[in-house]
Amino acid sequence: EERILQENNNGRGYVYVSLSYKNIKTREYIHRLVAKEFLPNKWNKREVNHKNGIKNDNNVSNLEWVSASENKEHAYLTGLTKNRPTDLDVTEVNMVIDLLKTEKYTQDEICNVFKINENILTMLKKKEHIIEVMFKETKIKKASRGYEIEVTDKENNEVLIFPSSKKAAEHFNRYPGYFSELITKCGGQNRSFKAEYTIFDEKQIQTLEEMTNE
Repeated sequence: EERILQENNNGRGYVYVSLSYKNIKTREYIHRLVAKEFLPNKWNKREVNHKNGIKNDNNVSNLEWVSASENKEHAYLTGLTKNRPTDLDVTEVNMVIDLLKTEKYTQDEICNVFKINENILTMLKKKEHIIEVMFKETKIKKASRGYEIEVTDKENNEVLIFPSSKKAAEHFNRYPGYFSELITKCGGQNRSFKAEYTIFDEKQIQTLEEMTNE
């Protein structure tokens, strides 16, 4: 018999109902049930997003199928989470912003290529400055993990600073992990070198970017 099911909150704002069939019980979230029934899923995306960020607003007009990365991006841009997107997400976002600036492509074309929706695209346009800062920070951390390395060449009594341990190893013709292992496993020095990490100097961002683009 048809009846109205009791809604339950999972403790994080999402609403679900309990269903059973042949003594098998399942918990089904209402937003997913609504999306499966009423929203086409052209790209076979696996997650359902609440456009306005209200998790118990399960009206079909407030729901959309999204990928995992789109869902995370939306949560960050709407303030639902403080977690930043992954490196790949930030790179793609920066590409989208650059494409919008050229005005050579329609929003539909960009959405189709990156598999994102217009709602995300609108948010990215509003968050352009923040995204650019995130991209720069991510690029720096990806190249040097946010640190530079100071190496003392004991033989020549010379102190040099590099944007990464890999760059230092290349300079002294050593294997890539030479200086990182020197610091982590050997107390930072041996007969030939003394090495230590220092906080990255923001003034050298341009130099680092040039080196990472080589």
